[in-house]
Amino acid sequence: MKFYLAIDIGASSGRHIVGWMENGEIRTQEVYRFPNGVTERDGHLTWDVDALERSVREGIDEALKRYPKIESLSIDTWGVDYVLMRGDEPLLPCYAYRDSRTEAVIPKAHEAMAFEELYRRTGIQFQPFNTLYQLYADKLAGRLEGVTDFLLMPEYLMYRLCGVKAHEYTNATTGSMVSAVTGQYDPDIIAALGFPPALFKPLQQPGETIGSYKGIRVMLCATHDTGSAVEGIPMEGEALYISSGTWSLLGVKTPKPLTDSASRAANYSNEGGVGYNRYQKTSWACGWSTGCARSSARTRPGTPLPPTPGRSASTTWWTPTIRPSWPPRA
Repeated sequence: MKFYLAIDIGASSGRHIVGWMENGEIRTQEVYRFPNGVTERDGHLTWDVDALERSVREGIDEALKRYPKIESLSIDTWGVDYVLMRGDEPLLPCYAYRDSRTEAVIPKAHEAMAFEELYRRTGIQFQPFNTLYQLYADKLAGRLEGVTDFLLMPEYLMYRLCGVKAHEYTNATTGSMVSAVTGQYDPDIIAALGFPPALFKPLQQPGETIGSYKGIRVMLCATHDTGSAVEGIPMEGEALYISSGTWSLLGVKTPKPLTDSASRAANYSNEGGVGYNRYQKTSWACGWSTGCARSSARTRPGTPLPPTPGRSASTTWWTPTIRPSWPPRA
């Protein structure tokens, strides 16, 4: 029997899951779980990438205790966030997508290339935290000087395990810089924004082995967590999918991206899948409830959350309406 390790990391927690085939069915066991969350540093929201790496390694060790022979592992995380690299060293801090540093630079980025043209080229919805805007903020702040690479979060964590820098397709598409036609970074976007071209390496597809760690093959999955979630849904035809976590995604698989003006006006997104396009709409889902839980429990980011109470006869409910998606996105 062969065993495989999936490491799935979200904005509030991560987990290590071992899977195997038994009697023609996929079986899984969660072997490790750890908290995650943004931390405030010098007035900005950041990710503690050192803590994430420690948790990833600890979970692998725990998995090996229970399953000494693991064939391969891979990591998926949320999209858009990255670690800048100078050679083999990370340039910290690693900013979180929830930080407000992009707000002032978005109009300047759209002066370099209008959003209508960005959408026509990439099919990616407007979100103020898209990788493009984050990198533009870095550029204007001088942080790209001397930078030799940038690794999206799962790529960075796998690099720390196996020493190989990879650049995976599905996660890269979330950042608004990948051509909807070629499936590679769009050189015209890179030139218009004034980014160093050397940062944008050829993109690799899920399923590629990039190295090893403790005798385990390190492979690329669909490293964007929604990409992996959708790939795991047994769908046929044009069935709709819903994937919910911090964000909730409603979408459908299509053969190719839809980048027409109606899709742009509706702010639909076209993100990479494993051999297909994910045409989907994003809404704020569990992120706000996670924040409420943290606040009510008086916990700090990075600590385990209390369980969310279910409705019962003794529950006292209040009547105000919460609009998580307000204000409306452009």
